[in-house]
Amino acid sequence: MGRALGWALGLALLGVPGARADITLTPETAESTGVTPARNWAESAASLRRAWERSPSTETALELSKALVFLGRREEALQVLSQAELHARGGVQKAIAARARIVSRQFLTHATFQLHQDGLNFMRARKYRAARQRFEKALESEKDNVEVLVRLGQCLLLEGDRDAAAERLRLARRFNSDEAEVGLWLGRVFQLRGELEPALAELKAAKLGLPRSEEAQVWLAEALEASGARAVAMAQLERDLRDSPLNVRSLITLARMRFDGSGADAAALRQVSKELQLVRSRLAQYEAPRPEGAEFVLDLREPREVKSLLEELEEKLEKRQSAPQG
Repeated sequence: MGRALGWALGLALLGVPGARADITLTPETAESTGVTPARNWAESAASLRRAWERSPSTETALELSKALVFLGRREEALQVLSQAELHARGGVQKAIAARARIVSRQFLTHATFQLHQDGLNFMRARKYRAARQRFEKALESEKDNVEVLVRLGQCLLLEGDRDAAAERLRLARRFNSDEAEVGLWLGRVFQLRGELEPALAELKAAKLGLPRSEEAQVWLAEALEASGARAVAMAQLERDLRDSPLNVRSLITLARMRFDGSGADAAALRQVSKELQLVRSRLAQYEAPRPEGAEFVLDLREPREVKSLLEELEEKLEKRQSAPQG
């Protein structure tokens, strides 16, 4: 991802002494940089676990989670942080949640991080098979890394393997239940598999966390339409466009839905025409926006693809408007 955390940066955010974002840090070089040698993490974890069981505290939870990460026991570290978060309040609770997010996505080796970066480059080039291979290789070393699980789930979905995509995304959800974009992609998988009830639940929750995301807007609207609630879907898109008027994909989806439900209604067809004119006027400057805080965003539709859909709708509209009225 664009803001993926590297090994050294992740350690700095975990609070590891001596870890800085501008150095290369591995377990083998940890001792020379002032970090506790890797061979001591098991001893530290055992001691901290006993302290945690005697008297749970935020400080102990943070230190214990750090030791568990170094030992490759990420899921256990996340469980400790989840328990600590339940008992915390205010700023402390937010800090624990932020730590859990980092832990769920931290790369434990340079090799895994590089495989992930290579996979991202292939994804940007839309070479999903090559990207998938890199992510699968990365998971051999870090099977519980949410970064890699989500990217692999995206690749599998874009390749058409919805069942495998659901499996990977569910696993990512297990390790990080609060990531809105995990729910976004999981909801899309459910929708494409025809499981509309869980799709709607996931997509509604994701949209609350990513209100300006075009994927969240469009995928929720399409799921609502598939469930028989086209009017609700259109009303939602109209509200979204008041807040995000440059979301061209949301606008063209609204126009397509209105066209599909308009029949020969002249007023509705005129509104479709106005919406398509707006799409065309905004197409030249269109770039898929990156919502604030979004980490797993993919530019799924290039402007030329939006233009192709626009031209198709314009042609259909012209034929319907010129058809004899019976």
